[in-house]
Amino acid sequence: DDSDTSCSPDDGLVVPRSVQGLEQVRYVHNAFPDSFMEMLESVRLETPVTLASGNMYADRRFLRDPHLAGEVLRYLPKDLGFTHVLSDMRFIEYPPGGHILPHTDGVRRDDVTNKDSTTSMLLFTTDVPDGEGGE
Repeated sequence: DDSDTSCSPDDGLVVPRSVQGLEQVRYVHNAFPDSFMEMLESVRLETPVTLASGNMYADRRFLRDPHLAGEVLRYLPKDLGFTHVLSDMRFIEYPPGGHILPHTDGVRRDDVTNKDSTTSMLLFTTDVPDGEGGE
């Protein structure tokens, strides 16, 4: 289907599937309940900050948590077709003016499936007021 669609049609964000490179991009709004987001914030705060790489102005927190990965999978819409979420995760915290330069995400080998990662998922944990970023 080459039509412009979104996984959550009421949110106003449409992913243009007809644009090369965006064919596999999906946008899901409010997939995670507040209780999960509060737990995720606790995990973030408990995870130590690591040194940022040279291609970013941001703090990173890395963790490997199979239980958390299972919880992420539990809340993803079933029609996306995911059956597993890699336990290697990271939090990236951008200060004002923070950024990551264009890059290709690294490949990780999953301990459970012994397969390489093929998909990146971004979960935004805060809202940005209209007109204040995200450009």
